[in-house]
Amino acid sequence: MKAKLYSNDLKRLVDATKKFTDKSMWGDAKLQYIHLAVDKDKETVTATALDGRRVSIEKAALIDCDESFECYIKPSLLQVKDDNHATIERVNDKAYITIGGNITGYHQPDGEFYQVDNLLKDIEVVQTIGVSAKLLKEALESVKATGVPVAIDIPKDPGKPIVIRHKGNKKIVLPARIANDDN
Repeated sequence: MKAKLYSNDLKRLVDATKKFTDKSMWGDAKLQYIHLAVDKDKETVTATALDGRRVSIEKAALIDCDESFECYIKPSLLQVKDDNHATIERVNDKAYITIGGNITGYHQPDGEFYQVDNLLKDIEVVQTIGVSAKLLKEALESVKATGVPVAIDIPKDPGKPIVIRHKGNKKIVLPARIANDDN
C-alpha cells in the first residue's frame, strides 16, 4: 500500500492538524497521532486529528496511489524541500513517510479510528458566514488570556458581523465573501 503526493502538501496536512492531537500520555494512543486515509478512487489523502474536544480534517490531492489504505503518523515531519515528493507507505503494523531519501517509520496503534464524519453529518447548517481566519483568530486571541469561555453571536443575515462577547467586552469580525465549498 503506497501513495505519493507533493511534500509541501504533506507538510500542510501535518501543520493543519498537529495542534489537534492529544498531548497527554494517559488517553487513547490513537489520539496522539494524525490519522491518514488514502482514497485511491477520489485521489485524495485526508488527515484527521482529534484530542477529545476538537477535530481537524484536512485534505490534499495525490499524485499516485496503488490502493486505498489508512495509517497513523506522529505530528512531526522530516525536512521538506520545495521540489520533493513524499511517499506514504503502509506495511503491516508500520507506516513509513519518505521525503527526499529520508525515511521515518511509525508503529501503528491498535484499533479503528473514530468515525468523525458521523459527528459532522448530524449538524444542520442553517447558513454559512465567511470571515477572515486571521481576523477571527486575532479577535479570539485578544480574550484567550482569561481562560473564561466567550460567547459568539452569529447573525441570521450573512452580511452582518460576527460578535465575540466576553464580560461585557465585544470584538467584531466583519463578514467576507467566500467561494462555495462542498467538501
